[in-house]
Amino acid sequence: MRVWAHSPRGKPCLYFWTSESPLKSPGKYGPSSTLLSSIVFLLGLFLFLFVCRRNVICHETPSIAVVEQNVFARIVRKEEPADIVYEDDTVMAFKDAHPVAPCHLLIVPKSGAVRDPSHLNVQHVDLLEHMVAVGKQLLKERAGLTPNQQTAQASLGFHMAPWTLVPHLHMHAIAPLRSLNIWQRFHFLVGSFWYQSAEKILGRLKSQQTTQLTL
Repeated sequence: MRVWAHSPRGKPCLYFWTSESPLKSPGKYGPSSTLLSSIVFLLGLFLFLFVCRRNVICHETPSIAVVEQNVFARIVRKEEPADIVYEDDTVMAFKDAHPVAPCHLLIVPKSGAVRDPSHLNVQHVDLLEHMVAVGKQLLKERAGLTPNQQTAQASLGFHMAPWTLVPHLHMHAIAPLRSLNIWQRFHFLVGSFWYQSAEKILGRLKSQQTTQLTL
């Protein structure tokens, strides 16, 4: 049932009630607060279901067959079509199948030994440095961004487990960031617990490496 009532400020507001839960008074919380609470609740529920789904799909240790047959491994072996823009003995870069920006590339190691950033350690410093260097060079060539411009207008980063869909390490190179919509900005939010910059992860590994060398 709907009813028009007046808020404490005298403005007409639309409220909803049922006979089981009668509305006595709007009180100090108006419809805006109710709407905001509903939005927060729905976002929280969505995030919870999202995490649960990713845990089921990705967080379990995949079998060797799954690792070898994932889509990125097949692309590396040229068994799956992809728009490859760079390749050397260590890494391959190709366009994301679902780009969020005019320049959206994936840089992957040819070896599938590392399935997500949580499995990186000090032994992978050289690999990660190379991936970052390739990403920066491609952003310069394909998005026209200098290293200084890339700091504010581009993103080199990884989704963290369990927010990874493919069990093969892959780094996103995205530019320009202003072309992302609200959901995409949230999905690739640098510094969040689901998406980290490659530079930050590399810095953490280098710090661990220095600590080990000094012991």
